[in-house]
Amino acid sequence: MLALTPLAALAALQGWAGLGGPTLFGLVALGGWLMTFLLGVLQRIVPFLASMHVRRASGGPPLLTDLGVSAPLKMHAVCHLIAIAALALAIVFDIPQLAAGAAMVGAAGALAFAAYIGGVLPSLMSGRTRN
Repeated sequence: MLALTPLAALAALQGWAGLGGPTLFGLVALGGWLMTFLLGVLQRIVPFLASMHVRRASGGPPLLTDLGVSAPLKMHAVCHLIAIAALALAIVFDIPQLAAGAAMVGAAGALAFAAYIGGVLPSLMSGRTRN
């Protein structure tokens, strides 16, 4: 997505992207690149930081996979990519209903990410992993 940002900026400046060019550039820069990067960092740093305060039932530091389940992260990634792509299509073709659908898919992805964070919290609060 980072490589697409300058291309989207050039297309918006030259008018190649149509009337939605500046909006498309904003989506690629903020939604596509920055938000994807930050959420990727968060999904890795949250279990690491939680592991600093949790110990395994057998003793020793926990594995990061012991702190959270991966299914919500997979759902979040799929929903995020679908929402960004659908929103880009909605901007390019000026389809408000598609933008609304993309927002609903994005909200489902956000709920999946919240479920992942919620899955890490019980281990953190108890001070022990599930295993």
